[in-house]
Amino acid sequence: SKATVSVLYCFQIMRTSPIQMGSENGTDEVASVASEFIDLDDEIEAIVADMRATDDMIQTKVDTRTVLQQIASQYWPDATVKVYGSFSYNLATTKSELDLIVEGCTPFCGDILTRFMNHLDQQTLPNGDKAWERLNPLSYQYKGSMRIRCASGLVVGLMFTTETNCQLRKSALFTWKMLQEYPTASKVYFILKHLVAQRGLCTPNEGGMSNYAVLVMLLHICSNEPSRDVLNSPTMLLTAFVRFFGLQVNFQTSTVTAFLTTGSFRNHPLDAVSISDPTDPNINLARGCTRPIEIKTSMQRVYDLIKQREKTGKGPCLLAMLSKGKGKKWKADKFQML
Repeated sequence: SKATVSVLYCFQIMRTSPIQMGSENGTDEVASVASEFIDLDDEIEAIVADMRATDDMIQTKVDTRTVLQQIASQYWPDATVKVYGSFSYNLATTKSELDLIVEGCTPFCGDILTRFMNHLDQQTLPNGDKAWERLNPLSYQYKGSMRIRCASGLVVGLMFTTETNCQLRKSALFTWKMLQEYPTASKVYFILKHLVAQRGLCTPNEGGMSNYAVLVMLLHICSNEPSRDVLNSPTMLLTAFVRFFGLQVNFQTSTVTAFLTTGSFRNHPLDAVSISDPTDPNINLARGCTRPIEIKTSMQRVYDLIKQREKTGKGPCLLAMLSKGKGKKWKADKFQML
C-alpha cells in the first residue's frame, strides 16, 4: 500500500503476502481493544512526561550548541553546528545524548581538528569548572567524530564534515515534518523506545536495531493507517504497531521504506531486516540487525498482553498501572513491560 501525506512524503512497504492495515481483523480490532481500557492513554501520557527531557535539559543543550558554534567559527569561518537525532525533532529523553554535526569544515585537515580539540580542552565555564572531557580522545583523528562530556554531565556526539546539507540533517528534517503530521507518534515512540531498550534490542552493533529505525517503522504505520481515531489515540496507535510488527510482517520478505515522492526505493536482500532511510533508500537503517525474531516476539508479547487485558479486565498490565502506585512517583527504570 502507498499513502501520500501533506508534507509530500510517502511510505511504502513491499511484501510477498498482502497485508492491509485496515482490512479484516485490522483497524476494527485495534479500535475494539483500545475502547476497553481508554485510561491507558492517560498512563502513556504520564510515562512520556516522565521520560521526556525537561526544559532545563533542553536549555542546556541549546547553550552547549551555541558555545560549540562560537568555537567552531574560529577555525572554520563558514562552519555551522547543527543538531540531528532525537533532540532535533523533540524526542529527547532525560538520558539522551546531544548529537551535533559541524558542517562546512573547510579546509578539513588533522591539524585544524587538533587545534579545535585543544581549544575544547582549555575551555572553562564561568564558575571555573572544566567544560569538556573527551570520551574517545583519538577518534576524531581517523573518523572525524568524537564524544565529549560537559561539566553538566551532558554527553555530546560531534561529527565534522565539509558538506553543508548532509544526509543526517536531511533525515532530521524529514522526521520533524512527519511528526508534525502525526503528533501522536511522538508519544508512542517513547513507549517503543523503552520496550526495545528493556529487551536489549537497541544496540545495532549487538544485532539490535537503532532507535531511528524503530521511529521509521512507527511512521510507516501512521502513513498507512486510514483511521483518524487510531492516529489520534496513543493506545490504538501502539496496538496497531505491535500487532503489525508482531503478527503480520515477515522481516525476511518485507522492506519497510520511506522516500520522497519523486524518489525510489530498493530492497536489501542480504540483510535480515530492511528499513530504508527516508531520504536515501540505498541506506538500510537496519543493516547489521540479526535479531528480527526477538524483535517480532517482543512486539507479539505486548500485543498478547493487550488482548489479555481486553478479555479479562485484569492481569499483567502493559504499562505498570499507575493506580497501583498511588502517591509514588513513577520511575522509568522500574517500568516493566514484559
